[in-house]
Amino acid sequence: MEKVTHYRKIILEAMQELVGRRPVNMPPTIERHLIVDKEQNHFILINAGRLPNFFKYEVIAHVQIKNGKIFILEETIDPGMFMRLEDRGIPEKDILPVYLPDFELEEELALA
Repeated sequence: MEKVTHYRKIILEAMQELVGRRPVNMPPTIERHLIVDKEQNHFILINAGRLPNFFKYEVIAHVQIKNGKIFILEETIDPGMFMRLEDRGIPEKDILPVYLPDFELEEELALA
């Protein structure tokens, strides 16, 4: 449980940093939101807002803690969540980018 609490703190720090960073090309009508479900350990960063002809909603990053590992379910940022979490001290073996092709993910899980 201590490990999960520590990972939550690090994920929140990394994502809150991203909430505060606004790309120069992002229209002022688009806002960044951090959605946190501490019960299920989901952390989702989105952009949402109205553009002239449509409503824009996009997931920037979605991370979940499960079975003592961090699963990166989605990311569209550079540098990515893997690097951001590893730079904050989370061991590489505990970070799994699940958007990888199945054969790469199976290899990652086998090594973990």
